[in-house]
Amino acid sequence: MDITAIKGAYDGFKHTKEIFQTLLDAKIDAGAKEKVSAAMKTLMEAQDSLFNAQSVMFSLQEENQSLKQKVKELEEWRIQMDSYELVEAPGKAVVYKFRGSPEHYACPSCMVEKRVSILQNRGVVSGVFDCPHPDCKAEYNVNPYNNSWMS
Repeated sequence: MDITAIKGAYDGFKHTKEIFQTLLDAKIDAGAKEKVSAAMKTLMEAQDSLFNAQSVMFSLQEENQSLKQKVKELEEWRIQMDSYELVEAPGKAVVYKFRGSPEHYACPSCMVEKRVSILQNRGVVSGVFDCPHPDCKAEYNVNPYNNSWMS
């Protein structure tokens, strides 16, 4: 049952209630008035239940939409993560390496946060690469220490 069907049923109850109210206002005997009043009470309870069901259905539809969006985001992240593998870099740091081209490394701390931050080579002999993300700024020994400049 969707919202349109619930609204249609709700409107039907509303019109039926109006008909009962017209009957109640008409000149009828006390016994008939009592039965019409009881029917109106039952109708109003059903109308309230239908209104509550509509509210619950609307909430569930919103939650369903939100969950579908989360599943989509997780699937997109999984696809992105599949293009990286966790490796020990030549400098002994454990980082994510891109499986494609151009070859690059990504920050493992940022990957945990579901973001890809490509490590930037400082160009120093220590082989340190920096994470450019402002919330991270981690450093990794991606390349081995190069002391060939001393020879």
